[in-house]
Amino acid sequence: MRSIATIYVELAERISTRLGSPRIRALHLPPDEKISGNHAEFCALELEDGSIGFSFILMGDTERLLHASVSSDVLRGRDALELARGYAQADPAAKALGFAAVNALSQSLFSRANWVPQRAGDSLGQLEPKVGEHIGMIGLFSPLVASVSEAHARLTVLELRPELARSSASVREIRY
Repeated sequence: MRSIATIYVELAERISTRLGSPRIRALHLPPDEKISGNHAEFCALELEDGSIGFSFILMGDTERLLHASVSSDVLRGRDALELARGYAQADPAAKALGFAAVNALSQSLFSRANWVPQRAGDSLGQLEPKVGEHIGMIGLFSPLVASVSEAHARLTVLELRPELARSSASVREIRY
């Protein structure tokens, strides 16, 4: 069975071929010094057409590895697909950059196709949870918990920050 990462890389290969191998303009990393709040949890990979893809970098040692091994100068002009292939690798830095590249390539495709998703009336993106459904959330988005609970759906949250972890009848949160 193919992994989700492998499927995403295959999609990135198709997108890259259709778009003529988009190139990287810049990598944006948060500053080395810690910033309070949620302002330094992601990196952003920018393509030459201005498309941007984000990736969460606070898993394990990923942020430190990125700061130690990658710079915008080294990546400038490289084929975004090269980085996207890293999403299916075990190396955390390659995986984070790969995911950002997959997201940037997707954004580039959406922009060139003039595709704009329908405007969502709420932060659940028109998700209508039903009784008995089980919804998964990566990172706790507190404003969404009430909507899911009111629908009597089950919610599992994968959360890194212990201070946000809690359990209730409808919410089972797991730190990893």
